[in-house]
Amino acid sequence: MAQFSRLSGIACQLDADADAIVTDDGAGGMDKVIYRILPESLSNIARHAQASQVSVGIRRAEDRLSLTVRDNGIGIGIGAAQAPARGGNGLRGMAERVSEAGGQFDVATAPGMGTALTMSLPLQ
Repeated sequence: MAQFSRLSGIACQLDADADAIVTDDGAGGMDKVIYRILPESLSNIARHAQASQVSVGIRRAEDRLSLTVRDNGIGIGIGAAQAPARGGNGLRGMAERVSEAGGQFDVATAPGMGTALTMSLPLQ
């Protein structure tokens, strides 16, 4: 997060459970999915959002791993937010990766109000 902030000039806050990301825990590779999606999310924010702040939340429940990336930028065009598969390559790739892992991908956005990407992945 510190490197992202330094390179992009966007303040970034991480709020993660202490056990949110554990390597080699038998979770079916979901940690790897998160590790691939998070940099893409941050890259999209740096390129497109015109944001000054980003917050990242990572939570682990009994059977789910969730990631939320929220910015205070300009929001995503409504068509891309409603149908990520038709949006930019970044959103499409994230939605596909989450779907292939059996998870859920949600985009919440409003013009001038920022964007929140929420992913929930099963731990199997």
